[in-house]
Amino acid sequence: MSALTTWKLADGHPRVLVRPNDLSVLRRRAQPTHTREMSDLLDLAEAVRKELPEPATSIGATFRLAFLYLLSGDRAHAALAARSLEQTLKLDVSGDYGVGSARLKAVACAYDWLHAALPEDLRVRAGRRALEQSQALYNSEEIEPESFLAGHGINQIPYTLMAGLAVGDEFGGECLACPRPLPLGREPHHPKDYINDVLYRMERMFACYRHFMEGASFSQSYAYSLAYLGEIPYLFQLAETGLGLPYFQEHAWFANAAPWYTYALRSDESFIRYGDYFCSNSIFKGGYMYRAMAAVASRYHDGVARWWTKRFQVSGGEPDVFIFDSREGEEAKLETLPRTRHFGPMGIAIARGDFADGTLAAFKCSPQYLHNHCHRDQNSLTVFHKGDLALDAGAYDGYESPHWKNYYVRTIAHNTLVDAQPTFDQRTGEAVVSF
Repeated sequence: MSALTTWKLADGHPRVLVRPNDLSVLRRRAQPTHTREMSDLLDLAEAVRKELPEPATSIGATFRLAFLYLLSGDRAHAALAARSLEQTLKLDVSGDYGVGSARLKAVACAYDWLHAALPEDLRVRAGRRALEQSQALYNSEEIEPESFLAGHGINQIPYTLMAGLAVGDEFGGECLACPRPLPLGREPHHPKDYINDVLYRMERMFACYRHFMEGASFSQSYAYSLAYLGEIPYLFQLAETGLGLPYFQEHAWFANAAPWYTYALRSDESFIRYGDYFCSNSIFKGGYMYRAMAAVASRYHDGVARWWTKRFQVSGGEPDVFIFDSREGEEAKLETLPRTRHFGPMGIAIARGDFADGTLAAFKCSPQYLHNHCHRDQNSLTVFHKGDLALDAGAYDGYESPHWKNYYVRTIAHNTLVDAQPTFDQRTGEAVVSF
């Protein structure tokens, strides 16, 4: 049965990523396994006590301090979070990619996590701002009206869902039961309309993602799959804590993120190249990747994902560490894995000398061409051993740049050949070669 007809908003607060009965577990983690993260949160509280952050730098502090209050129950921490929230509310509503969602995340979580500790006026302003910010992301069409396989929407909807769950029925009039996709407009919709719209999108997105991930693949390049898969733990967790929907259990295909990334990892801590690639620095410093692997390790008791989580260097992401990473279970020994693997839905075959410094060769022959951030690289080969030996050439200098259009995505930049199939101009009879 569709989640759109079965969900029920959880009573009381918190219900965004965390429920009241989760707090005892999270608080126990603050001592034996997450002491460094707890210390970092307390250091942040002391720094904000001495000097209030400027609005532009208050977003992370608001999110982290609100979570510290959940852990400590200390009203002094709630007061510091409220002061930081006031700074965040000085920022304008934005529909810009990455900007609007970051502001929304801080405000929506603060509304929920600080709910009983906030003065009523501040709580109402925060709730209204969360709804206004949600609507701005729809109005800018960063949440695309009808895009479920690829697009920026996946990076926005976890945060509009946070807003809908946080505010719930507490103000906003009647639920309009808006048609989906959610119509644009200057005034924000009822919080339940945002919940329904996100659930509508999730059903369609996950049907697409399942097709690829059941075969341990994803429809984007390795870099871009980080930007998609990193949001899924938030969506699953929100569905569980806010709506009682067991999404981690129902979508266990998500655990296949572990082999998808593991076989493609190079010894320079980046991934094999195919498609648009934007993260050539160490992958172990990225929050998106950490959140995905920590969730797979903890929810599915996956030893390969546990190997990953023990190597990340994530700072400032304490709420994610507490919520998604139990730090329990043994890590797998990667050297015991088979040296070769075929990722069928994307037609990628990978052979490894070992899982440390050995040669890594990958052959790509995808069963479909998906455009977007994918390239015209059928039957291409890449080889890496202490550097690129057979390479995917060019650099990702920007989507649809002249370099992107004229070289980077074209077959000439890859280790493969164009099979030129001539057609004939019906007027002249001359051969016309298409590439």
